[in-house]
Amino acid sequence: MLDVLIHSKFKVSDSEKYRGTTCPKSHLTKYYKKMVAHAHDDELLIHFSEDSLANMELNWYMHLKYVVSKE
Repeated sequence: MLDVLIHSKFKVSDSEKYRGTTCPKSHLTKYYKKMVAHAHDDELLIHFSEDSLANMELNWYMHLKYVVSKE
């Protein structure tokens, strides 16, 4: 589990959810551009990336096993 500090005024931009029918690289590029103000915070980007997925893609993501190491 990631320790994510979320500011009380933080709001995720609405964006089109990835449904597996378009280019995944384009989707990640769009997501990153919407979250660019938080690009320094990898944990926050990862935490909210699931909000950009739908259907089977979200199911796949939710069943990944994470290995997180703090350096």
